[in-house]
Amino acid sequence: MRHSTFVNAFGVITLAFLTRSASAQRGRIVVDTISSASLRNLLGAPPRARISVYLPPSYASAPTRRYPVIYLLHGFGSADTEWTNAASDRGMGGRDIRGMIDSLVAVGAAREMIVVMPNGSNRFGGSFYVNSYTTGNWEDFISHELIAYVDARYRTLPRPESRGIAGVSMGGFAALYYGMRHGGATFGALYAMSACCTSPLPVDPVPLFDAAWDTLASLRSFAALARRSGLVRVLAAEAAAFAPDSSKPPLFFSVRQERHKGVVSVNRAVAKEWDDHIPLLMVSRSRANLLQMRAVQFDVGAQDEAVPPVELMRLDTALTRAAIPHTFELFEGTHTSRITERLATRLLPFFSRALVFMR
Repeated sequence: MRHSTFVNAFGVITLAFLTRSASAQRGRIVVDTISSASLRNLLGAPPRARISVYLPPSYASAPTRRYPVIYLLHGFGSADTEWTNAASDRGMGGRDIRGMIDSLVAVGAAREMIVVMPNGSNRFGGSFYVNSYTTGNWEDFISHELIAYVDARYRTLPRPESRGIAGVSMGGFAALYYGMRHGGATFGALYAMSACCTSPLPVDPVPLFDAAWDTLASLRSFAALARRSGLVRVLAAEAAAFAPDSSKPPLFFSVRQERHKGVVSVNRAVAKEWDDHIPLLMVSRSRANLLQMRAVQFDVGAQDEAVPPVELMRLDTALTRAAIPHTFELFEGTHTSRITERLATRLLPFFSRALVFMR
């Protein structure tokens, strides 16, 4: 394990953009929609997902060449366009991943890869990419159907050591979750950026959470949910993903914490469902899968206002104690302030090193 602090290397991508010539080869983005029985859900949403696929500069001109694939998962409240929209996105600045990778490839700062970006949004704001009969079996879709579709449609290197999983925030959680569940067999490397939801929720009373759970227990419509605070909406999405309940329409989830006669208590059955998805609690039972991975890396900003940095520090400690090789980086920044920069200077170079390319 290597623990380091942030080093500003954004000049790499700046140099790349400045030096790319107008005549240089460029990659392209292909947008498609995939129908999937796995994505059937209780919300009544069509069982299909949009995907954006980045094809590297040489894809069209080298028809026999095959490429590694990164599956890149967006954050809560966003969509696949988080990675492809050059215009302002949620106040974070555009992330034109096509231009970014093209530029990095042009100056040798990254290698050519296919990047697959599924849209994991829903009425709650995000699926968390796990299996849930409320929101759809996203884990089955991504780890089986989507990979099979991409391997059949594009010139990939269809093997785990040439396949990476990555994401930010909600997507960072899923990258860790998938690495622990499918490491070695499906994915060969993972990078989680500012991953949320890696530690269990508090069991003891916490006023902020107690009030949020009270609100969730009282909700009877999506319209009512839309009027609530960010914490309530995130907890609702997690509840729908981690603790689906077909007996509780129209939101179809169970609350983890309940109040009876003014006394707050944790519903242990629901808490068990929830905790089964928490990466920190999955380390010991996932050790064999993680040891099969070629590389594991994750990070968090020291000033992250949405994800307490201590949660990722705990995961770093747990992985170290389990003797699982990995890299954890604490950098200077907030939850969203350096995503574009770190995508260029950390995540893409990481997969350029970690994945197996065609020789």
